[in-house]
Amino acid sequence: MKFLHLIENLSRLRNKRKPTQINPAGAMELLDPMEALKNSPLFRWQLAQHELCLQSYEAKVLETLRCTTDMIEKGKAHLDSFKGFLGAFSELNKVCFGGDKPLLAAVQASMAILMEVAKYQKVLVEQVYWSLRNLSEIRKRDLNKLDEIRSSFHRIGRSFDDALTKNAHSSKLKDHEGSEAKNELTAVGSCFAHISLDYIFQVNWVHTSKKHEILEAFLSFIYATETFFHQGHDLFQGEWRNVKNELVMRLQSLKEDTRQLEKKMQDRHALVPKEVFLHPFGLSIDPEVVMEGYLFKRSSRAIRTWNRRWFIIKNNKLLYVRPEVDFSNQLFPVDIATSCTVMEDDLRLCLVRPAPNSCDRRYCFEVVTPSKSHMLQADSESLRLAWIKALKRTIEAALHDSMPNMPFSSRFRSRLVTVH
Repeated sequence: MKFLHLIENLSRLRNKRKPTQINPAGAMELLDPMEALKNSPLFRWQLAQHELCLQSYEAKVLETLRCTTDMIEKGKAHLDSFKGFLGAFSELNKVCFGGDKPLLAAVQASMAILMEVAKYQKVLVEQVYWSLRNLSEIRKRDLNKLDEIRSSFHRIGRSFDDALTKNAHSSKLKDHEGSEAKNELTAVGSCFAHISLDYIFQVNWVHTSKKHEILEAFLSFIYATETFFHQGHDLFQGEWRNVKNELVMRLQSLKEDTRQLEKKMQDRHALVPKEVFLHPFGLSIDPEVVMEGYLFKRSSRAIRTWNRRWFIIKNNKLLYVRPEVDFSNQLFPVDIATSCTVMEDDLRLCLVRPAPNSCDRRYCFEVVTPSKSHMLQADSESLRLAWIKALKRTIEAALHDSMPNMPFSSRFRSRLVTVH
């Protein structure tokens, strides 16, 4: 009686529905329970179409999950690269703008904003994961269960076909055999009817639930993206506008400085004299230096080698720069004397004269002390005369200091006449 009551209810439900149809967009009508109980050719065809549709749906879910995983992994990789870029660019800014504290502060403020962007990107990647992980739950929960019921449906369906065949082959002369076949058919048929209804319910359930679950996941993804861009928009308002305006103004100023430098250096090659390195280049930037420049120095060792050194006349001393000086030391330009070797500590004890005729090298002169002699060589005759004159006047000033209150270098740098 319960089974007949179920049949009547399904009949009324069937009369309210249209036959299953498939439109070009892929939307399908739900399966009819009455057709399922009849196991009619129409039901078999409808079921086959639904199974094809669900196979396509599962393939699309798997493809979406694969793309989601790929997107999340690449999003994390992009985030790591972006953070690395910000770190490297921050160090580059310190090198470029370290001497300009206001500009460096503005650039660092901009970098802080970009670090906030990186935080928002991290949140976005995490929200995308949680938004779309429901697709994986759909596959595990609904599609896997559908596969299990499908297997049971086809297995019991084969048993039902066997029971039908056995019932048809039973002889009417053997009542016991016919009764046994009938009971088996009733049991298997009832089981098949129930599994058919469970199967079409699961098929219809997947078709119905997938719409709102997919839409819900998609909306969650959209909301996460919307929040990311909204936060980014808010981030680049307010204080950033002031920082941006300052950076734009400084950019124009730096471009103008570059144009001015380019204009100033257009005639840079005119600075090179016709006889380069043959005449003194002018006074030192250090006010205490009387004269400076390159000279060849003859070694005092047994093997008389000549070495080119940078010589300096300063504070009544003759100095030269050692070859092992570390030029990467930032303090070197500040106090060059600390990096020099003292050739003569007191020029008052020295005599300067041209080299004797026995010296076969050109442009040489001697600095003679009571205990030793230094042979030096200039690059030209004019440079040799300039060095001799500078040394002689330094010695003269040290011996005859008539203005003790006036700095030594100031008196005799002004006397130094360039010899051409």
